[in-house]
Amino acid sequence: MKAVFSHKCKIAGILLVVAATCITVFFVVYRVGISGEGLSVLLSAGEAKFFEIQKNSFADEMILLLFIGGFTLIVFSKEKKELKILKTIRIKALFKTILVYTVWMAVVVLFSSGKKFMILLTFNMILPHILYLAFFYHTKSKELKRRRLHKIQWKILKSIS
Repeated sequence: MKAVFSHKCKIAGILLVVAATCITVFFVVYRVGISGEGLSVLLSAGEAKFFEIQKNSFADEMILLLFIGGFTLIVFSKEKKELKILKTIRIKALFKTILVYTVWMAVVVLFSSGKKFMILLTFNMILPHILYLAFFYHTKSKELKRRRLHKIQWKILKSIS
C-alpha cells in the first residue's frame, strides 16, 4: 500500500475532521440544521419519486462528507519522514482493519435493528478509517520504539568491544 497524497494533505484532512466534529457538536447541542433545496429520493404511499427537489436539512450529509474526506486525506497521506518500513506497517494495519471491521459488521447485522441499526451503519462509513489510523500509529510506535532500542543496544555493544 502506497501513500498517495503529500504530507500537507494530512493537515488538510485533520482540519476537515476537526470542522466536522465542531459542526456535529453544534448540530447536536443546538439542534440547528442547515437547510436548503436539494435532490432527493422520496418514497410515499408506495410511490417512489426519484430526484425530486425539496427543501430539507443537509447537515447530516455535509458532516459525513467532511468526516469521510478528512479521514481519507489522513489515511492516504505520507508521513513527514517516510521510512521504508512504513509500507509493511501500512499493510499490517490494513489487514487488521479488515479483520476487525468484518467481525464488527457481523455483530452489527446480527444484534441491532431499527433506528440503532441505521445509526451504526452511518458510523460504519468512517469506522474503517478510524481503525486503520489506530492500528497504523500503534504499530508504527511499537516498531520505532523497537528500532531505537536496537540502536541503543548496538551502541552499547560497540562501546564494550
